[in-house]
Amino acid sequence: MPWKPLLYHPLACARWPVWWELQWRYAPLSVRAWPTFVATSAASFASRSGHEKEMERLREAVRPDPPIFIVGHWRSGTTLLHNLLHRSGRFATLRTADAINPLGDNPPDGMVAGGMKSSDRGFDRMVVGPEEPQEEEMALAALCLTSVFHLVYFPRNAAEIFRRAVLFEGMEPGELEAFAKAYKLVAAKTRLVDGTDRTILFKNPASTARLDFLSEVFPGARFIHIVRHPKAVYHSTAALIDGLTERFALQSPKNLERDHRRIEHYRSMMKAHLEQRARLAPCRYTEIRYEELVADPVTGVEKVLGGIGESLEAGERTQLFEYVESLADYKPNRHPDDPETDRMLKRELGFAYETWGYD
Repeated sequence: MPWKPLLYHPLACARWPVWWELQWRYAPLSVRAWPTFVATSAASFASRSGHEKEMERLREAVRPDPPIFIVGHWRSGTTLLHNLLHRSGRFATLRTADAINPLGDNPPDGMVAGGMKSSDRGFDRMVVGPEEPQEEEMALAALCLTSVFHLVYFPRNAAEIFRRAVLFEGMEPGELEAFAKAYKLVAAKTRLVDGTDRTILFKNPASTARLDFLSEVFPGARFIHIVRHPKAVYHSTAALIDGLTERFALQSPKNLERDHRRIEHYRSMMKAHLEQRARLAPCRYTEIRYEELVADPVTGVEKVLGGIGESLEAGERTQLFEYVESLADYKPNRHPDDPETDRMLKRELGFAYETWGYD
């Protein structure tokens, strides 16, 4: 599929100062993205007063209760686990509509959210829609300058954005503090929309290397890590990046070296995760393999919840069983059998094979 950015871009819902700074920081945009640039600029500028009012409302709603975070490298099964836990009804989750548009609603924002209703995200067969649970990184991309989603929007600056947003390297003064404030606003938005006192459940692959940061911002936060065979992650991440950049990139993604980048990103993020998880108390961290979760979703959910001191009530377990039954026809993507790539991955990512016991 040829690269062609959507006219109504997720950054149409971004705060005006954020959108303005991003386009200058990562300029130039490609000529083909100019219509998107004009529409995005107009929508963001028109919404600026409403955005500031909503931010004030969210600041007043910030609470100290810590969320539970699902983490794991992209394409490791974080969405599956998120959906399973969401369907139990035990947790408050961020809706896709609010992840895209965390500061309100106006016609362009509604078009963006409405256009995401689909039974297939494009890179896998998971359902997506305005009411479905969504990762908070998308909301952070609209609220502040720190988000790995900016890597998709500005792919020619991907290396710099990854270092900033995931590893917190090379950040400007005050940028990390602004990121922490934005994260608290997303939690407040989730709480206000949900309207209950249920524990907030977030899902965010980028936070796999942010355990220290999130523990400081949300004291007492708990983490569920899902891990998958590095080979499956490697191949599936390629489809993810291709699918997102074809729709949302504001710079041409052509002729970019991605294979090496995928290896480097995996290595740096997962090594940071291993280092940081060692500093967490056992009651705040648990882990499951994707293959184990797929084999028995209900038992897998009960295992990870037990690992952080949670359990399902009878009604929640029934709801979860019903959702699992609805997935009976779901077929995960299949990846090529490539012995040369297998050898390369074992050579480059041997620590992961050894740590999680993959062949």
